[in-house]
Amino acid sequence: MNKLIYSITLVLVVLVSCTTETKFPEEIKDLENLEKKLAITEAEFYNVDTTKIYGLYKAYDQNMRNIKRYNRMDSLDENRINLIMLYKRAKTLKGIKIEYRKLAKEITETKKQLSDLKSDLNNNNKITPEEVKQYLNDETIYTNALIKQLVETTNKGKLGEYMVDSVAPKIDSLVTLIKIEH
Repeated sequence: MNKLIYSITLVLVVLVSCTTETKFPEEIKDLENLEKKLAITEAEFYNVDTTKIYGLYKAYDQNMRNIKRYNRMDSLDENRINLIMLYKRAKTLKGIKIEYRKLAKEITETKKQLSDLKSDLNNNNKITPEEVKQYLNDETIYTNALIKQLVETTNKGKLGEYMVDSVAPKIDSLVTLIKIEH
């Protein structure tokens, strides 16, 4: 008798598990790919040291004032002018910390949206194939736009890191040299 109850229970569990299979396996796979793409971009995004860049931008104004104060651009040699022109790109980094915070919040919200949609698809909530198509399309468009913003901001951040590590020390030396020469 116990074997019969055990067998019936086992059969019912297998049947229930078979019937709970999702109706949207392709859509779930698309969502998982979108989540992976976002995760890879997110890792690169968080790999940038925004504190370092913020310090660069704060020093930028003072350094440019000193260069203008102690020297005219037309009296500098070509190498110094090229260095200053490269350094002027630091001006584009204004507000990068705020931009990073805003995008970090959007990453969190997007990951939650994707997770919620995936959960709905896995649990076969009362959602029609047309709704699934629309939700997936909307999330794909939004997530790809966010990824594009993340890539652009990450590239800007990497430029900032390059400026801090490579250009800023040369500008500091140039400012010191210009003060001495003046």
